[in-house]
Amino acid sequence: MKRDFDAAAYLEKHWTKEDQHLASKEGWDIFAAHGSWEIQKNDCIEVEGAKLLESDEQAWVIVMMGETLTHDKARNFIRDANPIEWRAMLKFTGRRKSGNG
Repeated sequence: MKRDFDAAAYLEKHWTKEDQHLASKEGWDIFAAHGSWEIQKNDCIEVEGAKLLESDEQAWVIVMMGETLTHDKARNFIRDANPIEWRAMLKFTGRRKSGNG
């Protein structure tokens, strides 16, 4: 994690209720897990009509292939907050994204 990157402050400022709602509807969200931040499937679906994903990797594909501002925010966040997860997501999805778009 970058020294000057405050993940919790970033989420509080940039990850809106609308972002969380869209992510939940698609079956994923950003979670603190194992001492770091991760994109994971959402096991606690509280949004009507939300998808229930089978794996975290399905969540990665949705985030990496998504074209909304919410997907951009999630990619940028994970790239800075958890570079190990970011590299795993890139490798799994075959993407070569810098984080924007």
